[in-house]
Amino acid sequence: MKKLAILIIAIGIAFSYSCKKNKKVQTQISGTLITNGTTDPIRLSAELPKPVVMVFNRSFTSGGALTGEHIATEIARTSVDNNASFSFDLELYEDEEYFIGFTGLDTSVYYFMPEEWKGDWTYYPIYPGIYNSINPEPWAISWARPRFINTNPDNNNNDKFKYLGGFPCDNCQSSSISLLLIGDIDTLLFWVGKTYSGYEILGGATHQKHEVEAKLTRNGIQRDTIIPYFVPPFDTSIVEIRY
Repeated sequence: MKKLAILIIAIGIAFSYSCKKNKKVQTQISGTLITNGTTDPIRLSAELPKPVVMVFNRSFTSGGALTGEHIATEIARTSVDNNASFSFDLELYEDEEYFIGFTGLDTSVYYFMPEEWKGDWTYYPIYPGIYNSINPEPWAISWARPRFINTNPDNNNNDKFKYLGGFPCDNCQSSSISLLLIGDIDTLLFWVGKTYSGYEILGGATHQKHEVEAKLTRNGIQRDTIIPYFVPPFDTSIVEIRY
């Protein structure tokens, strides 16, 4: 009788755990596709279908989150409205992972986003059982040209700015890496590089930042320096690197 009671309790615990794990909860999701680096809705083309936003369930192959591969299973999709906004009202399993994806962007002004998401691209998680406000940020295609500016107020300074990298450049010569700026400098270079809008790209393996790396010698002291910079969307822009 004692063993039977223990068995019944064990079955009850297992059943309770199973029910809890598979419980569905009402989940609201809304947001707007905005251009990366801005608070503006993405540009929509009158000649193209509107972009599509998808909800994915995220799981893994054998090995789990540590060694397994991502599996992304689409469970819902909707087109954005004229303001690039979207919404979902779904029942989701409370103990599982979900995230937002999107596709169908105007690739003349935005980078292509594949529809077969793997869960480690730009990752916008959804939390089951609550209201989720999510504003995914597609990356606008941009071009940048650097303007290096020495901000030392002493016009007779002998500062040395040794550029090491970090700026996109499609027409740089091999000598560009050895760029050395000395003294009171305000110079616009010929470099032009294709890049993404904003300061950075967020999400998983694609996380990147706009940063110039250099060695700055000021008052006889040399130090490593990293200077973040912002690139406006869509057009060719002069980007100031102040040191």
